[in-house]
Amino acid sequence: MNLVVVVPIKELEQAKSRLGEALDPEERVALAVGMLRRTLRVVTETGVVTNLAVVTPDDAVFAIACEMGVAAIRQHTGDLNAALELGREWATQQHADALLVLPADLPLLCSEDISALRDMSTRSSVVIAPDWTGSGTNALLLRPPDAIGFHFGPGSYQLHLAAAVLAGLPIYTYRSPRTERDLDTPPDIEVVGAASQRICDNR
Repeated sequence: MNLVVVVPIKELEQAKSRLGEALDPEERVALAVGMLRRTLRVVTETGVVTNLAVVTPDDAVFAIACEMGVAAIRQHTGDLNAALELGREWATQQHADALLVLPADLPLLCSEDISALRDMSTRSSVVIAPDWTGSGTNALLLRPPDAIGFHFGPGSYQLHLAAAVLAGLPIYTYRSPRTERDLDTPPDIEVVGAASQRICDNR
């Protein structure tokens, strides 16, 4: 399977604004950069991904992607879903069989998750990894890449499910303590910190 991964990330100055109570701006930027680098390393090391790209309007992120040997796609306008449409267009140019959308703020993500998502896509056209609340989408794999539209934002998990049902496509929900936890609010820092060694280092 020609699996292409797209990682969208917005401007670093806006990154992790909801962590403002716990981290100052410089710390939030450093955190966002660290998680981006980790995500790109995890994806690269899985061995099941054919191509990988970052979509961003940020010059620093663009440079980091290039430094790490990852394709960088410049976003000039639009929101997250617009960024992902750029990623989908790029994936189509790479002759992708499947497209995996991964945010850069999954600090517990491991290579096993990407392999599991890929394996599930052999039986389903749409594989969704919800967040721990069951509301958001923390990973979305589409086979083919244009299986459904992107509906990231509030309630995205249910919106992606509804889009797949409407299209008559088989769906699989992937649940893992590693993909359900993104890093958005101050309480997330404590939860992720407590779980990280147990989940990733001692797996």
